[in-house]
Amino acid sequence: MCLDLLLPEIWTHHRTSACPFKNYQEMVEMIKLTTRQWNKEIVNQKIFKQVSTIFNVNINLIGFQNSKSLKEKPLCEHKKICFIPIYKFQNPAVKLVLTKNNYFTPLHIIEYKNFFL
Repeated sequence: MCLDLLLPEIWTHHRTSACPFKNYQEMVEMIKLTTRQWNKEIVNQKIFKQVSTIFNVNINLIGFQNSKSLKEKPLCEHKKICFIPIYKFQNPAVKLVLTKNNYFTPLHIIEYKNFFL
């Protein structure tokens, strides 16, 4: 998920009435460090970490892992392959330290077969 999809989602669906940004462009300018275009090759976790820290928004990226590929004892006893939900990204600092000025509600993203839902 690139930044072009993440920021509009946060602005449209997760903004609270206390949000200090008057328009979408103000929010974009807050995160842009330079006028250059965003590098589309940056790993999603780096983008999520930057966005969650700058805007103090709780972002959780949840993926699925094959239960048989876990290093520990499988979490299920089924003979078929099961898929276990795992956190692929979570910024605990937002939950523990940055608890004031929550201008955005939490964003939960589910990754399934490299598609974001």
